[in-house]
Amino acid sequence: IDNPRGRGLVKRFGEERDRPAYRVPDQPAKEAFILLDGALAQRFSAWPDFISTAPGVAYAYLPDYRRNRPDVYNEAPTVAALAASGAEAKAYGVDITDYAAVVRAVARFEADIGPTDILVNTAGIAGVNKTVWETDLEEWRKVLRINLDGPFICCKAVVPAMLAQKYGRIVMTTSSSG
Repeated sequence: IDNPRGRGLVKRFGEERDRPAYRVPDQPAKEAFILLDGALAQRFSAWPDFISTAPGVAYAYLPDYRRNRPDVYNEAPTVAALAASGAEAKAYGVDITDYAAVVRAVARFEADIGPTDILVNTAGIAGVNKTVWETDLEEWRKVLRINLDGPFICCKAVVPAMLAQKYGRIVMTTSSSG
């Protein structure tokens, strides 16, 4: 769900294009959660990316929930802080450049939550801002380990289970800063 380098595991409970709200009553405590990082929160704050629609309500964006639904809206800088605020959340920190550590984190997640239905690779690091001839080779390799190897390692750790369950989704994002 959360780690220091921005990668996340999220338990998926339904096909988002097939009325997931109908499956909320089947969830523990009849609840479902949407976790968004800062970039996604910004995206879902304006047209065309709305969080939900409802008859007579039109489109609902993140600021609408913040303003009108404090009973369901929680905000925190990390999943750990969200859990500390009283909201249900679990944090799984892992060095995504360490395959064995990622496998252990996935195993802990699946023991606590259940099968991994979706992997979201959301961020990386920009690295140093130097010319090529001034950049230390180890600084360059660190950027590659996190931005290139990290998503590969996370995919390698979850894809076999996704194939076995005949379902899974992987979302890969990037930015100009990492």
